[in-house]
Amino acid sequence: MKKGRPRIPLTSSTRYKVNSNGCWVWKLKHRTHSGFPEVSDKGIPKVATRIFAKEIKDIKVPDGFVLFQKCRNRSCVNPDHLEIISKAESVRRGNASKLIKSEVVIIRRIYANGNCSQSRLSEKYGVSQSQISRIVNYERWINL
Repeated sequence: MKKGRPRIPLTSSTRYKVNSNGCWVWKLKHRTHSGFPEVSDKGIPKVATRIFAKEIKDIKVPDGFVLFQKCRNRSCVNPDHLEIISKAESVRRGNASKLIKSEVVIIRRIYANGNCSQSRLSEKYGVSQSQISRIVNYERWINL
């Protein structure tokens, strides 16, 4: 047995902080190339959300599916904020994932009234101008 610091469990609450939205925000600097929380499990890097989902809620992700953070916070590891979706659905949601439904409705309303340019809307909502264009032209979020 190794001597030194005791091993902290991968799902220890010392690794995250709970915010006002109920997100368990990852406190450590270790991230995947996509910005998701990462842990080392026996020397193998793994996405922390998968570890939390499996160890806390016994959620197993089938092949061809991914975990999606309903809260849209990449730093969140709260298993209650996760849902299992297909990779295709993840790609479909990906471009608009920074926005919620009510924001999309407001963007369309503001743009339709001629009150604001696509560029200004993109700055205000933190997405690209091309994304705003796809939203106002019903190429994205077509179900709203």
